[in-house]
Amino acid sequence: TPASMAPTAPTAPTVPTVPTAAMAVATMPLSTPPATTPPATATVAAERAVAMANAICRNSDSRMRLVCRGGKFQLEVTPKLFPSPAEEKSVEEKKQVEELQLTVEAKKAWLRVSELKRIKAEQLAKIKKLENDPAIDLSVQLVNLLQSEMRLMDSEIDVALHEAQLKEVQLAAAKLKHHENKINILQAKIGAVEQVKHVHAVNSPERERFFCDCFQGLSTWYCKCLLERGWYAYPSEHWFVTAKSNLQIWSPLAKATVDYCDTASFSRCHSIMWEGGEHLEEKILLAENLNGTYALMPPTFTVEADGTWSGLLCSGLDETGRPVESLPTVFESTERAKRADAGEEKGGEEAEGPEGAGDVVASFFGKHFLTDVPTDRESLEADETKRWFVKDSTRNYGTGIMVAKSVEEARSSLKVGDKYVIQLAVEPQLLDGEGYKFACRVYLVAYSPPNSLSIEFYTYPEGWITRAQAPWAPGSLEWQFNVSRDRHSRLTEWDLYDEMYPKFGAQIARVLQRVQKKLVVKMERPSFELFGVDFIIDTERHPWLAEINRSPRQLEEDKPMLHALLDLVMREQETPPGMAAPFVWERLRPGGLR
Repeated sequence: TPASMAPTAPTAPTVPTVPTAAMAVATMPLSTPPATTPPATATVAAERAVAMANAICRNSDSRMRLVCRGGKFQLEVTPKLFPSPAEEKSVEEKKQVEELQLTVEAKKAWLRVSELKRIKAEQLAKIKKLENDPAIDLSVQLVNLLQSEMRLMDSEIDVALHEAQLKEVQLAAAKLKHHENKINILQAKIGAVEQVKHVHAVNSPERERFFCDCFQGLSTWYCKCLLERGWYAYPSEHWFVTAKSNLQIWSPLAKATVDYCDTASFSRCHSIMWEGGEHLEEKILLAENLNGTYALMPPTFTVEADGTWSGLLCSGLDETGRPVESLPTVFESTERAKRADAGEEKGGEEAEGPEGAGDVVASFFGKHFLTDVPTDRESLEADETKRWFVKDSTRNYGTGIMVAKSVEEARSSLKVGDKYVIQLAVEPQLLDGEGYKFACRVYLVAYSPPNSLSIEFYTYPEGWITRAQAPWAPGSLEWQFNVSRDRHSRLTEWDLYDEMYPKFGAQIARVLQRVQKKLVVKMERPSFELFGVDFIIDTERHPWLAEINRSPRQLEEDKPMLHALLDLVMREQETPPGMAAPFVWERLRPGGLR
């Protein structure tokens, strides 16, 4: 780095090395562009070069910025207020190793003290024994020699004791220095966050972005991804404890507003976004919302905590035995819609409107496992071949589920004070190639854009196949044969994926038609929430909604999907190198169903 660019303040850190690519761009002369290059083109080229160099500098964790003044590039160096996430992690790891080494050395020193004291005690016991033995006459010289050895051992113990105490002091000093460093970084972060209060500062592409994990929903996973994207971690603190559920609620330190936080009051973009999400997740509310739909959710009873049973919900039939709703015929994702708008569908001919787009889900509502079966309550309760799933309304992840061979048996298994749904089993159910029952997990995100109270819905093309723990045994009521919980393979690897994925989207859109008005966005700021939607497939290849989970369980292998989600909801941030997801979220078009 040129000497003229080094910081002059004595307390400023050493200027980091300029990345090679950035230096190459910095030395490009722009003062005399070629005569054949129009001035406007040169300006555009300069802007692109500046953007590229600044991106390189950001990715290299430096505090440099390339600017163009008077047709010449200048590399500005600003002092670091606090280390980059990568540097902070590296320093933290080194401090932990140092403290661990000092702890081990202190333990060894104290063990040495204990060992010397033990040896001294044994020697004193032997001397005492010799003194008390009348058969042994100890000479004065021997007594003096033994006493000299004891004094020498006392000296060794004193030295070992001082060494142990010194190690303790060194360990305490290292911890103190570590804490002081943390406090300095924390103060710098608080200052940086406090400065971002004006609109021009909030929207500045050069400023640092901060996240705070307040431990709600999937916040920890989003924060892990944001850390990988170069964001800075901001600490949290106790806020209050809820009176109803005795739940600890957290907030950013000093109640600061950060760029991402799962506590909406302190976040510019948050992931616990609105009231009404319980209408999708809670099984009783979901069944009540979908009552009157046809071939969406299997026929279901609900049971309240006081033991009150509902009528049969989701049978899809009116009093005359006819479907109670008009059937959807259209589903289009954003990408398909773009192709249709461009006239690329059907061999390049002009794409048809909504009426003609129904072939996307052709024969969707053909036959299914209830096509020729009476679905009124009396007929289903009297059918001894039907089995029923008993689900605790408040539990997820395959827990709180049992299988009953009749409604009466299901009734006898309920516990007073708990809420349940009693749902007809999808039989015959489609099995996988190895004879296991399986379910399909599809991811749905609800997103409210900035400065808006509207909601957009997206599905992710990749999902999971979950399957039971044991191959299906006809007639079995055991949990391990009937409940599909554990991940087995990716959804895109399924041989029926191309046929079934549009059907999943259409069924999800039907659910949203019923529930969307109950989702309330209260703040005009970016917000989003992730849901997991589970489907069971019958042998006619018809998807049946099993349940919807809020903040579905995530693993390390789900990070590409989460990064794609962050690309969607935080669009002002460029995707870091190496973080690009194999798929993008596809929007469910509200007009795609009629």
